[in-house]
Amino acid sequence: MSPPLPPAIRRYAEHPFWQAVGILLLAYIVVVWVVPLLPGSAIVPKSVVLQYMATVLVGVLIYVSDSEERWARFKQPISAVLVEPRLKVARGVLLAAVTGLVGLVAYGQVRTTVAAPSNLRSIHPAPPGEITFRGKAMTLTGLENPLRQHPDSLAAYLALGKQIYYRNCLPCHGDHLDGQGHFASGFNPIPANFQDNGTIAQLTESFVFWRIAKGGPGLPREGTPWNSAMPKWEDFLTEREIWAVISGQLPTDADLLHAIDDGLPGSAMPAWNGRLSDAERRDVMAYIKTFSSFFADTSQHVEALRFSKEPGGGSGAAALKTGRLFYDSIGCRKCHGDQGHGDGPSAPTLKDDAGFPIYAADLHQNWRFRGGATTADIYRRLRTGLDGTPMPSFSDLIDQKFLTDEELWRLAQYVRSLSPAETPPEVRDVIRAPRVAGGLPGSPDDSAWGRVDRYWFPLVGQVIHKPRWFAPAVSGVWVQAVHDDTALALRVSWDDRSQSPDSAWLAFEQRVLETVASDDSAASPPQAQLWPDQLAVQFPRHISGGMERPYFLMGAATDPVYQWRWTSRPRGGGNAGGAVAGLARGIDRFDTLPAAPAAVATYDHGAWRVVFTRALATPDTANEVQLATGLAIPMAFFAWDGSNGEHGARMAVSTWYFLALDQPTPPSVFVSPVVAMALTLGLGLAVAARARRRAAPRGSGV
Repeated sequence: MSPPLPPAIRRYAEHPFWQAVGILLLAYIVVVWVVPLLPGSAIVPKSVVLQYMATVLVGVLIYVSDSEERWARFKQPISAVLVEPRLKVARGVLLAAVTGLVGLVAYGQVRTTVAAPSNLRSIHPAPPGEITFRGKAMTLTGLENPLRQHPDSLAAYLALGKQIYYRNCLPCHGDHLDGQGHFASGFNPIPANFQDNGTIAQLTESFVFWRIAKGGPGLPREGTPWNSAMPKWEDFLTEREIWAVISGQLPTDADLLHAIDDGLPGSAMPAWNGRLSDAERRDVMAYIKTFSSFFADTSQHVEALRFSKEPGGGSGAAALKTGRLFYDSIGCRKCHGDQGHGDGPSAPTLKDDAGFPIYAADLHQNWRFRGGATTADIYRRLRTGLDGTPMPSFSDLIDQKFLTDEELWRLAQYVRSLSPAETPPEVRDVIRAPRVAGGLPGSPDDSAWGRVDRYWFPLVGQVIHKPRWFAPAVSGVWVQAVHDDTALALRVSWDDRSQSPDSAWLAFEQRVLETVASDDSAASPPQAQLWPDQLAVQFPRHISGGMERPYFLMGAATDPVYQWRWTSRPRGGGNAGGAVAGLARGIDRFDTLPAAPAAVATYDHGAWRVVFTRALATPDTANEVQLATGLAIPMAFFAWDGSNGEHGARMAVSTWYFLALDQPTPPSVFVSPVVAMALTLGLGLAVAARARRRAAPRGSGV
């Protein structure tokens, strides 16, 4: 039997007013914070939250008013606040708070805002009656999977389909077929979750064949906007191979690759902690150990390292200064660079124990660290190193008393401080460009940029068009924008380990090209060349009032996109890079336009910063996007790292996002909030005065 509540708490718990308050608070917590945590749930929209709360409020009012006694007790605290002199301060605070809240809500309803357009697309649009596959006409109506006509060979077809899936589909759809591949975060809409019974299990195989064969570019009009990153697989796979991928059921756990615990962030290795039981993970560990003879050597007695507790004050200036001191003294900068961008002098020579090229970690992106993102994870990696990679263990330096355990913790804290506090960074759909006075910042290092919000956008490999690229060096860009009613300044920053073209990286580039050759590459890997670094910023030519946008992967021949393209050095030579503007009609065609944005770029310690400046309105309204305030302007980004062998279709890509140029708030917007506040204040004063008159003794003259 539970102990009784203290009298003071029991008095509140049994009072109808505080019961009503508690029920409303509990309902709000459940709807907003608990429901999204349930399997298969998502964040509840504000409009739905309002509906739920209104329903709960009605239920609460019915409960407190179903008896005269409970209703009278419910009104007591409200009446006391309105009437009793001792609660005069509380009455004033409550009235001011309600008045301010009403004004704030009214302002939020009438102020000018720009949001990303809703993607009200048809998820499964109706297929055409007939398609052409590699020149062959195919009628989809009534089409059956021909491989099912050979049940004796179905197991072989399933094995072939599994092999094709893991070779081609895993980066986006994931090894669990749940749409959580390591490229998934870079796309909108995200890849389909085949574990969901509402997707592939409900579709005919002829429909799935059509969607695989024609991909995103083959979507009909009702499938807009054409953001789908699904490749046109008829360019890569034969008809038989596509049917093999479709055949059969979802693989069981025994069919899937096994891994352990937290996976390897920044790679295709997923986290298995929580997906496999402890016993299963231990069985996998035992199996992995059979691949190495070192584990069979019983003469080795491995003792687990004992890790200390993280010391306090890790974010203080003194602690970070100590960490930076040892960052330099133990040689971290040789690989990771002076500022931690992975651009150290040894970076072009790095390879793992198997001889494959490997990048030094970019310490400004801790969400991609192989060993984990927290300070404790970094400390453990400093103690143990990463076997099979150039990352050594520094435990011996503690044994040699070159540094103390606390100083190694300070180094871990310093490394953690290089990344944003919130990781991975939140991806917001809309870049808000504030209006500034006194001129736009034209230099990438202008101090004015320090007062402008930064927006992070992930980039992933271009795996849709031949030749596909599965190993992009640029994982994302930071974007800032401002305008002055006549022109726009757009600052794009990204980490790049080399200032391409750089001959010091040629050998590394060649190893990358030999390692990452995809199935659609030439018979022999391409030869490393001195390619420049490049960046493209993409817009539609015209801003549609609806959802329609050009195909995100550089448009199409019939619907081109407007792009700004910057290069670190013109391919023909020269010392200075520059920018051009033009129309992209797909990946393979770019038509330069006469007018180009101004571009200023700087490269410093493993990071590029480029500022584009262009007038909002231009004379060429047919080809150049006309920028205007108060609109959601679609925009996308593409990046090439020349020292990683990237050029042409070998690049990193983003989906469509949006740019919104802030506009001045007209004075008329403030009229409604002021009127609402005045009415609320007047009504509140009237209600309080009436309550006091009714509570005053008759004949008192009050």
